[in-house]
Amino acid sequence: MSQNFSRSAIGSFALLLVLPGAILYALVGTLSLDVWMTIVIVISPIAAVLLAHLSLKQIRTSTDRMNGMRLAEMSLLFGYAEIGLLAIVLLFPRREDRKQAYAASALGSLRVLDAATRAYANSHPKEGFPASLTALSSEMKGDDYDSSVVRSLSVGERSCYRFSYSARSTHGDEYIDAYQVLADPVCPGTSYLRHFFMDQAGTIRYASDGQANGQSPAWR
Repeated sequence: MSQNFSRSAIGSFALLLVLPGAILYALVGTLSLDVWMTIVIVISPIAAVLLAHLSLKQIRTSTDRMNGMRLAEMSLLFGYAEIGLLAIVLLFPRREDRKQAYAASALGSLRVLDAATRAYANSHPKEGFPASLTALSSEMKGDDYDSSVVRSLSVGERSCYRFSYSARSTHGDEYIDAYQVLADPVCPGTSYLRHFFMDQAGTIRYASDGQANGQSPAWR
């Protein structure tokens, strides 16, 4: 290679190989993405673009004839392409990722609600379960996580799910011994999310094609 070949262009091209190499190793299952590896993968195309710009500037301003213009231009093009690809992957989560995140939030809220309604029933032996989420929320005045979850559920929505609570007495008296909670997705574009159901037994059930009920499959 010519001694006047731009080293910045070579370095830029070398940095562009990091992302394809990481994808290849991930496909064959030999790459473990820790924090530092992720940082290297994200920074490498940015560094490649900066080196490509530096190389082009050196080549254009050099008094001696310096080679590497085409390599620098190619590195610049592919560098921006890699940055765009990473931006799409990092800034726009996959549908499955969103599905799992929303479902995890809904399931966590239902479990908090199960524990809170049981605690309410234990502290109100003549009343039983709370008549509404508003009544339950008024009993939880702390600033802990469970209290904040119940307060948000009393409004009706949390993390793209609407929670509907209904309580009743199975004996026709004033003692509330049964309730059910429906958690249904409400955000636009989230029709692919599951629907959840829970009653006083604490068993969470789900459905994929409409509201869940007491006969729906139990959540694993």
